[in-house]
Amino acid sequence: MIGRSIILITCLLVLGACASTGGRGGSSTVQIPSQPSDLVVERVLVANEPLEDRDLNGFVDTIRVVVYVFGDTNRYPLPVTVDATFQFRLVDERGASLGVWAFAPRESSRAVFPTQPGPAYGFELNLNAVGTDRVPAQAARLTCELTTSDGTRVRSREPLELRIGNKSPG
Repeated sequence: MIGRSIILITCLLVLGACASTGGRGGSSTVQIPSQPSDLVVERVLVANEPLEDRDLNGFVDTIRVVVYVFGDTNRYPLPVTVDATFQFRLVDERGASLGVWAFAPRESSRAVFPTQPGPAYGFELNLNAVGTDRVPAQAARLTCELTTSDGTRVRSREPLELRIGNKSPG
């Protein structure tokens, strides 16, 4: 069972990281397969795309993330959509906050896009929108927590390890 879960998670992360940005968000015509209405959210998986320096100042400023949400995978193994607020927190090596982003249910529902394994959420996190991108080069950790409309909270189990700061990666 653990082996199957690891394979599923690995496949989802790879597919999520490779997902096209062309069909993301803004479309209310995304076809989502039928999912159990009583499924309780249990897991959040987060992957990132290459970091960007959109303002071309030599500092990473934009983090694009792909989020998959799962309920009981023994009962329904595919990702699901939920009515939830998504909150992302980026901290430095000492645990000091570098930024917090929150997306209310309305924004989150617009972030849904189709992928091979099922629906995913695509979000852009911009450091300049919550502070500054002008930080020393350093490792940072990004976590995601979602809160459903009924108050259930689920946090990503492992943070994403990112390299931010001066000189964009790439």
